[in-house]
Amino acid sequence: MLHAEHIVVTHPISGKVLELKAPLPADFQAQLAQLRKLTRSEEKRKMIAAEPVKRKRKPAIPAAHVREV
Repeated sequence: MLHAEHIVVTHPISGKVLELKAPLPADFQAQLAQLRKLTRSEEKRKMIAAEPVKRKRKPAIPAAHVREV
């Protein structure tokens, strides 16, 4: 996909500066909408995966050289 919404060029013969503008074609707009949709769901997936997992703590086992009194 390649699109220039706004481009300025100099005409090679007349030397006039031409300013050309073109809106985004419908198929490009549809493709961008799909990509944005995928990006949002990917960001949500990453945020869920990044959340810390809460784990139950196991009771601490005293070290062999430490005696409980």
